[in-house]
Amino acid sequence: MKSRLFSAGLLLTLSASILCGCGLIPTGSTEVVTVITTDVTPEGTVDMEYVNALNAVLAYLSERYGEQAPPPGLAWTGENVTPDRIVGSLDFKYTAQDGDWVARISRPVVAPEAVVYKVFLYSRTGGFYWQGEVDADGQVTEPRVNLVEEMGLSGIMKVKVVEFDLASDSATRGQYIDRLTLTEPQLLNEIVTALDTDLRVAPKVACIPEYQLHFHLADGTVQELEYSCGGATFLRGKQDFWQGEDFFPPEQFDALIQAQLASTLPSQVNVAEQAGLTRTVKIEILETIHSEVTGSPGVVEAQVPELRLTIVDSQIIEQIVAALDADIPLGPRARVPASFILQFHLDDGTVQTFGYVGDSESPAFLSGGQGFWRGQQGEPPAEFDRLLQEQLASTGTLSVSELLENPVYDTEIRVHGQVSLLGELFCPCFELTSGGKKVQVWYDLMVEDDGTESPAVSVEGIQNGDQVVVTGELKTAGAHTSPNDFWASKIEKAQ
Repeated sequence: MKSRLFSAGLLLTLSASILCGCGLIPTGSTEVVTVITTDVTPEGTVDMEYVNALNAVLAYLSERYGEQAPPPGLAWTGENVTPDRIVGSLDFKYTAQDGDWVARISRPVVAPEAVVYKVFLYSRTGGFYWQGEVDADGQVTEPRVNLVEEMGLSGIMKVKVVEFDLASDSATRGQYIDRLTLTEPQLLNEIVTALDTDLRVAPKVACIPEYQLHFHLADGTVQELEYSCGGATFLRGKQDFWQGEDFFPPEQFDALIQAQLASTLPSQVNVAEQAGLTRTVKIEILETIHSEVTGSPGVVEAQVPELRLTIVDSQIIEQIVAALDADIPLGPRARVPASFILQFHLDDGTVQTFGYVGDSESPAFLSGGQGFWRGQQGEPPAEFDRLLQEQLASTGTLSVSELLENPVYDTEIRVHGQVSLLGELFCPCFELTSGGKKVQVWYDLMVEDDGTESPAVSVEGIQNGDQVVVTGELKTAGAHTSPNDFWASKIEKAQ
């Protein structure tokens, strides 16, 4: 099948014979090939149409978004991921060699001149998300909207903010309640000015928005927006022009609204006192796992907690609670999900639950659904953070984030995490992720600089998405290793 799709930017091709000894992906195949930069672009295959579509998008993103876009020169591995039962469309997935960038490209089975490719491209670390279309002539478009123009917001008289009450101990839980009303003319002008720009589409988040913004106009009408949702920040609405999409709010608009919300909130809280933690008899620590929503590229579904540790030693419990028996500063919630769920079981059978992050890459924080948080998060005391990390480190296995925070090389270590990219990388290796960090685990072709080769480890029965414990060694850079490669000597499914 031949297409008129072309690109004047970087050219990409499938390097089958050089890199993997296989041919181009035939329609319906799941064979993996590699896309590399080259000066020649073969034509005449369905697969190359997808490669050219990816090429057109990469060139567009590089020109429009600069350093936010995928860096040039990456190798991309391609895979036909069209479900067997789907007819009338084709779906390909491309993963960059760095393991961070992913592109999903789909198109209907129509005449070449009528083809329109739908493209999702995103960073696994959450730094960038983009979706748009490429037509048969290589023209790239992306959905954008200017809310001031579409909603006529230039004449607002006030903005009323209502909040969805999630407090577990509130009589109005599950309802929108009045939070604040903005009427100061200069502030209203700043809000409208911040919104008067083209907004970029955001990944669809399946959740109830935290806030509704009611824009009261001079003609007496009201325009409503839905805004923000826990670890995500977005704008959405029910007007026709949204076409079911969410959009990223401008940074300045986000800052203005968050500042106004913060002005009505308490600045500190004593968590132990407010939650009655002095009656704690058991603490359970669950580690959260995140995964991509099936059929929704770039959308991460809510965390799935798995029990990591149970603390019943009364002395340790007393120390942890005592560390929380202090006023801690409160601030806006970070746009990152909690790494751990802490469950404090009290002597009356009730449970107080908190979210916790405490790795070296992100500032430590505590959050919860209790009313005293008022939708904020707190900075835990250093002693509490130390005690939690000490308990987590004592469980016998490390998370990847713990391993990389205090790396020990060429020493046998047990690391737990979730498997991904098994069978998708151009090496006998896969990615292991836990605590928000990842390492590349090798299970074969493990050769020391002196030529000594470690025995291969079986991955039979291991699948992407499995929770595993890997015994092995963290490696430094060498003739056959990259920094922080992890060489496995044993791989077990977590119990």
